[in-house]
Amino acid sequence: MHKKRQTTALIGSAIAGLTLAGCTGPLFGPGGFDDAKMESSAPPALVKQFHQADADGNGEIDPTEASTAGLRAQFTQLDLDQDRNISEDEFLSGMQELNNNNTQ
Repeated sequence: MHKKRQTTALIGSAIAGLTLAGCTGPLFGPGGFDDAKMESSAPPALVKQFHQADADGNGEIDPTEASTAGLRAQFTQLDLDQDRNISEDEFLSGMQELNNNNTQ
């Protein structure tokens, strides 16, 4: 009986692990739990601007999307880690900083 419980527990753990490993839906990845706190503290207009600029919905603005969205001039300022993509975090914090500098 003890072996059956161990086997059941192992199978359950394996299924849970496989299920979570493949998650990229609305709760995981771009727009998921990670972004919820950040988005709730950012001005809604900036969040909307990011999602509009992120045309392919992958959670980052690439140079082509930046040009299309009129953000080419700010691209290097916003791409803090210099990976040639602007993450939502980089965009929201960078745009808030740029807006603060422009109002002072």
